[in-house]
Amino acid sequence: MYKGIWIAIVVLVALGAWFAYNKKEPAAPTADTPIKIGAVLSLTGIAADFGEAAKKSMEIAVDEINRNGGISGRTVTLVIEDDRTDPKAAISAFKKLTDVDKVDAVVGGIFDFATIPLLPLADSAKVAFLAPTEMRIEGGLIPSEHSFVMMPDFSKVIRELKTYLAQNETKKLAVVHFKSVFGTQIATTLSEVMGELGRGPIVDESYNAIGANDFRTTVAKLKQQEVDTVFLDMVDIDPVTFLSRARELDYHPQVISYYGFTDSFAAQDRDKSLLEGAVILDWESSSPRFSELYEKRYDTPAVHSAEKSYMGIYVVANAVAATEKREEVAAYLASHSFETPSGTVTFNADHAVDSTTVKINVVKDGKLVPLP
Repeated sequence: MYKGIWIAIVVLVALGAWFAYNKKEPAAPTADTPIKIGAVLSLTGIAADFGEAAKKSMEIAVDEINRNGGISGRTVTLVIEDDRTDPKAAISAFKKLTDVDKVDAVVGGIFDFATIPLLPLADSAKVAFLAPTEMRIEGGLIPSEHSFVMMPDFSKVIRELKTYLAQNETKKLAVVHFKSVFGTQIATTLSEVMGELGRGPIVDESYNAIGANDFRTTVAKLKQQEVDTVFLDMVDIDPVTFLSRARELDYHPQVISYYGFTDSFAAQDRDKSLLEGAVILDWESSSPRFSELYEKRYDTPAVHSAEKSYMGIYVVANAVAATEKREEVAAYLASHSFETPSGTVTFNADHAVDSTTVKINVVKDGKLVPLP
């Protein structure tokens, strides 16, 4: 009997020791522990060009950091997952990186509709998530406790058009946009701007799918309503389709869009004359230093906010190196400034940055030149 009691006691003590051991905090990272960063990028699907630019830029940063001895002696590894420009795939990619690969933090997010679902995941997993090329967008893409963007509030960027619209004496403006928080914010902000200019309400036209539109009915409606200026929120083949339909219907408004719009005319068989005179709002440009670095390595221009993705790796890697647990990385990002080879990054109370370079260009003789 007593022997049985002693055996039970020994077993209980052993179990207690085992549980105590396994509840111990993991050891703090050492110089031998790589900084492991996950990336959710659109490498296929309609945002593939954007995702590829981000991937290449991040790889430049990783190579630079490791070539220079790492950060605090720790090298950086990048684990990349393709979200296929699809929200469900983005969620799966994020969960794999955090739950299976056990990354220290996650970067990425290309189009808003594939990025927004990742924000609550970052909070639930207590993993810092930085979207270097995204903007804060009211009503949808609002960074939370563990998520950050490296662009300002989108309305600030769109408001850069106010002076142009005033000087151009735009009388009636339409916004044709994809049904997303990105497109809706363009329409909302430009509606406010036109109201401030005393020009009346805008015409708000949305569409539900990217790359599968005819636009004939939309163009006819805008012409009938005597819209003289139209902002086109479009990528893929849609810009070519819209401008082709406008020419067919003898409708010639002033066209405004953003840099990604011009990608649609990169193929040799596209009629680039359709772009002539279009005003392009460009928040995606990179510095001369980084542009030269990128083009020398890849023999192609640095586009689609490539430098932001490059800077994002430096920011996240430094935050990870300065903390002992991945749960602490977000708080460190929120409370510190970060020096990168391309400048300083500081997040405001909204977990965004205060400003970014915005250029307004016009297509003249097939080339983008500064707006006079």
